[in-house]
Amino acid sequence: MKAKAYFWIAIFLATSCQFAWGDIIYVKQGASGTGTSWETNEALGNLSTALNNAVPNQDQVWVAQGTYSPPAGGSFVIPNNVAVIGGFLGTPGTEGQSNARVSDALMNNTILTGIGVTPQSRTIVTLLNSDSLTEFSSFQITGATESALLATDSQAVISDVLFLNNNATFGSLDGAAVTISGPLSTTDLPPRLIPVSMLVQHRLRLSPYRVQLLS
Repeated sequence: MKAKAYFWIAIFLATSCQFAWGDIIYVKQGASGTGTSWETNEALGNLSTALNNAVPNQDQVWVAQGTYSPPAGGSFVIPNNVAVIGGFLGTPGTEGQSNARVSDALMNNTILTGIGVTPQSRTIVTLLNSDSLTEFSSFQITGATESALLATDSQAVISDVLFLNNNATFGSLDGAAVTISGPLSTTDLPPRLIPVSMLVQHRLRLSPYRVQLLS
């Protein structure tokens, strides 16, 4: 069953998060560098490489507008204690300026996709055992064949994420948009919970975390 075209969520699995980050790894489509700035010859062109290189408790990964695919048949694995943020304009000279981006996932054209990858990825983004200092924000995710985002035993903060055209073709229990599993968090409850009808409509599996829709 296909997920609805436009679907935003914010997932709060912790009461709060305060970041004290060090280095920033700059990722830009078509770039050829090592991630030291937004310059095309200095930014990193491969998001998977940036995630693999990110140092927990120190680094952020800033991703410029563009389209990025995980390894064939694989997934973007978000490191623990790392902030991964999309929507940046990627303009040289704006390094370190967190406001040099479009946070609205519908408008920022920072796309993570399994389309065009052979074999196509079942899951585009994975969080595993992530704590409350892990952040994933401002992306569009499309082209998953099982779950666009899979979070297992995680307390990550996920916000401004747009799920487009993901299909749960493998396993009827998986959510085309999000599959979340793990022990129930006893921290602050979000102010508004998704009604059961929305769970069916959007193929969102809650087991048993609570998810909040952004209006």
